[in-house]
Parts: sequence; structure tokens; C-alpha cells
Amino acid sequence: MNMLRLFLCFFIFNFVFNLNSLLVKEFPYWILLEKGRQLIYSKEGFIKSNLTSAINCLQEALLRKGIYPEANYYLSIAYRMTGNGVLEKLHLHKALEYKDYLLDKSFEKNILFSLAKISELESNYVDMIDYLNEILNKFSNSDDYYNYHYVVKKYGDTSGEKFNMSFYLHSYLKQVRGTSGLDFTFNLYRFNNYNVIDIHQLLSKIYSKIGAYELAMTHGLVAAVGILTRIYEYVNYYEPLYKFKNLRSFVKKINEYTDVKASFESTDFWETLYNIACATYSYDDHKNKLRAIDTWKLVIDLAPKFSPYVLKSKIHIKNLLLNKSVY
Repeated sequence: MNMLRLFLCFFIFNFVFNLNSLLVKEFPYWILLEKGRQLIYSKEGFIKSNLTSAINCLQEALLRKGIYPEANYYLSIAYRMTGNGVLEKLHLHKALEYKDYLLDKSFEKNILFSLAKISELESNYVDMIDYLNEILNKFSNSDDYYNYHYVVKKYGDTSGEKFNMSFYLHSYLKQVRGTSGLDFTFNLYRFNNYNVIDIHQLLSKIYSKIGAYELAMTHGLVAAVGILTRIYEYVNYYEPLYKFKNLRSFVKKINEYTDVKASFESTDFWETLYNIACATYSYDDHKNKLRAIDTWKLVIDLAPKFSPYVLKSKIHIKNLLLNKSVY
């Protein structure tokens, strides 16, 4: 029995070894790319031998095709997983250099986003912001931002300009009795490019970190409105006649549907809203404290109790009311 087990192990090892050898020697570059990608994203992706095999496949694909930005991108992921930041960055820059050869032009967003995250780790916020704004310039346009009640039209010679995102900020800061700033904003505006919500979220965080609070609020609001726009579509799937009134009643409605609730909780909505509140407090020499408190209270009352942003919001409000430093 032991001999049989030993033989089976030896047979399986040789089969896998020969298959991998055949893979590298005989398969076309596009299959090698897919095999490398699968090895990276497999459940066993963190196993060093799998990552080594992935790198071998991707390098062979790159060698055969010559210029292959997709292979460079996946190599950057593999090297990041092995902890080799130098080669990760090298392959990302190569992928960006040869972006014109991408079969799927939208793939460039992944490359730019990865470079932005590296810049963030290096505290190189100038390059980070440049990469993120380049994504918005290429993968977002004025049609993504619109008034809920009517399509905002552009006049005169502004046909090449984007929708003015400051509209979101002006509506948020406007004091309207009986409604929060976010309620008023979402009752006016929508944002439907869900592929760049994460870009606005990251820009909001980084602008807040460097003290550009107006931009932090603006991008945060676009992200928050974008998340709510998508969730609102999910709710309308079940209830086509449902109309948004305020965030409090909307969250209750979301919780009525398990799949919608799960989708909402998978977003970074409460973190985004918390960051908006923090930027609101700091903006314009603390002249918008009441709006900041109003937004923090939404987080406290509506976010899941296990969310770290509930406690953080409570501490900020308490310190503010006691005339202590909020940060």
C-alpha cells in the first residue's frame, strides 16, 4: 500500500511537472497569460511555487509577444505578492508605457490605479493625484454627473467641459430646514459611473490628508452619491415606484432586502460619509460645524454598530461640544 501511494505521488508530480513544461513550451502567449492570471488569483495564489509558476508563464508570454502590457500588469501583481516592490513598479511603468497596445483600453484604469496606490505608500501625493485624475479624465465624462430632475445641459462654448462638481458641494452645504446636507444633495443629483467611484473615494481621502478640504468634500460627495445611485437602482428593481426622501428612511428600505443590504454593506459608504464630515469640519476655518455634526450623526445613527466610524463620529461630536480639539 505504501509503495502504491509513493508511486501515485511520483506519477502526479511528474504529470504536473510535464504539464507545466508543456505549457511554457507549446502554448500560445494568450493562453500563457490566462494561465498566469489564474495562478495569481487562485485560492492557493499565495503559495510561493504557484507565484513562481505564474511569473514563468507571464514572462514567457511577454517574451513571445514582445510588447504585452497585460502581461506586465499581471507580473506587477505577482511581484507585489512576493514582496518585490521594485519589479512591481517596473512592470507597471512598462504597462503604462505600452498602453496603446492594450487590447482592452479600459485596462489602463487598473494600471493607473495601481501606480496611484504605490505613490500613496511612498507618500508621493502629487503623482498619486495625477494618476487618479488621469483616470477621471479618460474614463469619466460630464454625462456621469447629472441633475435628478432634468439633464443638465451645457451652453455656449462649454461643450468640452465636465459637469461642474461644485454643484454637489453647494447643495450639501446649503442649510435647508428638516433635511441633512446629503439628503438635499441626493434629492438633486445623481452619479452613474460606478467604475470610478473608488477613484473619487481615494481622492477625497488624499485631499483631506493634504488639507484640500473643499476638494475632499466634493470628491467624497460624488462617491457617496454614486453609491446611493446604484443602491437606489437595486431598490427600484423590487419597488419601481419607490422614491427617495431621506437617508434614514432609505437605509430602512435597504435593510428589507437581503441582497440589497449585502451590496450596500460591501461598499465603503460609511467611511466615505465620515471623511466628508471630517473635511466639512475643517473646511473654511470651521464655519460649517453644524453640517459636520449633522453628517457625523448620520453615521452614528445609521451605520452598523460594529463600524469603527460610529465610535469615531461620537468622539468627534463629544469633543466639539466640550470645546476640545476634534482631532
